[in-house]
Amino acid sequence: MQNRRVSIVVPVYNSQEHLNLCIDSLLNQTYKNIEIILVNDGSTDNSINIINEYKKKYPDIINVINKENTGVADTRNIGMQSATGYYTMFSDNDDYMEENYIESYVNADDNDYDIIIGGYIRKTYEGKILFKRKLINKEISPYVQLASWGKLYKTSYMKENGFKFLKTAIADDFYFNIFAYNSTEKIKIINNTGYYWMFNANSLSNTDSKKLNRTDDLIKTLNTIKQDLNPKNKELIEYFYIRTVIYYILFSSKKVEYNLVIDAYEKLFNWLKQNTDNYYKNKYVKLFNFSGEQPSVKMIIWIFILLQKIHLIKLFFKVYIK
Repeated sequence: MQNRRVSIVVPVYNSQEHLNLCIDSLLNQTYKNIEIILVNDGSTDNSINIINEYKKKYPDIINVINKENTGVADTRNIGMQSATGYYTMFSDNDDYMEENYIESYVNADDNDYDIIIGGYIRKTYEGKILFKRKLINKEISPYVQLASWGKLYKTSYMKENGFKFLKTAIADDFYFNIFAYNSTEKIKIINNTGYYWMFNANSLSNTDSKKLNRTDDLIKTLNTIKQDLNPKNKELIEYFYIRTVIYYILFSSKKVEYNLVIDAYEKLFNWLKQNTDNYYKNKYVKLFNFSGEQPSVKMIIWIFILLQKIHLIKLFFKVYIK
């Protein structure tokens, strides 16, 4: 497998503080047959100078693409179309990988898979591990890891099917991966947590969307997925909708005005009522359906639905948002 080139696409936007950490982790990989595609999305800080310096030093490995600022979805799409490797991976510009990360994914491809998926570690720049996500080989596993990173894609599979990241304010990678997963049976789950998803307090996901400002955008994304997708496993896709809605509400509603939380909650759960058969009865929500979901996440979703059933969810929010 060592002769199969791996293209790593890195969208770059105003990441001067942590960009070196990301690029160095790619250059230090034990797997050497790689190209690094740095797509500069109109950065206004020193990022462009950093990536140009790397390009000068490693001209045979690094490909730099400059574009005007149009967002991460366009940036990933452009990088993906530029990939020349047999495989493609993605990395965020403020994350990093263990040195044997790429090699472990390539070596895991023992049956010409279209997608290989692993876990990750959530970590602060001060070195604190917040949590670790290790996947087990169950049908639900791909749908609990929907980020662009943490995966090895066969490049021809992505390009021939025309998969795209959705230009939206939230969950552009969810759209991409839902279609990628739905279109193949050749998916492999591996026991790897060598990707470090770094906690950046100033990132969009930890600022703007944490104030429930992306509710309408999330509904737009979910509507687009539902409109465009012909699901092989309808109940599993509906569980993804349920999981996404509950996660967004819980993540985004702390210290937000109660009326705003209730408004977002009602919008999102009205969407679930209209677009799922019966989310209360979804088999993946059941507490003792050992489908591969993280036990803590399964418990949270089950309790949330239970509080709805017994009409205590609004009381819960009064306590939770403080």
